[in-house]
Amino acid sequence: MIGEQNTLLSNLLAGTVQVAPAGLEAKQLWDASGQGTVHVKSSSIRLFEPQWSPALQMEPTLLDPRVRRAFYHSLDREALAEVLVGSRDRAAWAILEEDDPLFPAVKDGLRQFTYDLTRARALLSEVGWVAAGDSSWRHSSDGRPFRSSIWGTPGRDQEMHLYGSYIRALGIDVEEYMTPPTRYRDPEARSQFPGWDFTGTNLTKMMTDAAASAANNWTGNINRYESPPARRLVDALETTVVADRQAQAMKAISDFVVAELPALPVFFLVQYTAVQKGVKAFDDLTGSDGSERAYGGYARNAYVWDLQ
Repeated sequence: MIGEQNTLLSNLLAGTVQVAPAGLEAKQLWDASGQGTVHVKSSSIRLFEPQWSPALQMEPTLLDPRVRRAFYHSLDREALAEVLVGSRDRAAWAILEEDDPLFPAVKDGLRQFTYDLTRARALLSEVGWVAAGDSSWRHSSDGRPFRSSIWGTPGRDQEMHLYGSYIRALGIDVEEYMTPPTRYRDPEARSQFPGWDFTGTNLTKMMTDAAASAANNWTGNINRYESPPARRLVDALETTVVADRQAQAMKAISDFVVAELPALPVFFLVQYTAVQKGVKAFDDLTGSDGSERAYGGYARNAYVWDLQ
């Protein structure tokens, strides 16, 4: 098992690994060299998520949706998508991708949160933050500076640094903490982050899961999010097979996300899987109907992979 992305990339380039999950860098290198093929498939959505536990959140006003909107306006999602997944088109302007059957119900739901530092600063002012002469922020109630934190995961240093740079441009002092691999594998430890975390997951799953705790063996949301209204909205979607009702339910979920911002959808992730030249694999990658959403994972026919 190779758990570190840079080590995995080195092994792919050296030829000691022939088939493996990869990343954008591997695709760019192999597209140029012809050493192999990196297949691309839609995956999940990247969420930039706050710590929801008041006992852990280092800045209480982050629990006010106006402050989360300010953070959202400070992120250039198109630029982030271009750098991190290779295409500005992967930016999340809705909670679903365009090829999802329910996309028309949520289209452009997140379009109002454009990259706009002026709007972001105005929202912070609404919550009592006052701009200081050095472009930082202090709260009118007690003069405290606006400080936050981002916890990153192993191999995602660049992404964490990019988020940090955008937040600093807003005038907020932000600490970047790279979670050690041993701590990352411990959900209880990961759930202790005091500011922001980022993850690739299913948004509706996050809305239905309970907050991670000792009671559920830390299997719930590590951001401690838990919302009965959100759960009811997703239940309404998952308990009907009538197309019109599904669309209405998904629209209600989108409206809830826009209003509350339980997490900030940034861009849609893609799954890269590399196969070295000379290896026969992934001939049926898109499935019999030619759709990226065909049933089954990459390894569904691994028993027929072979050397050519």
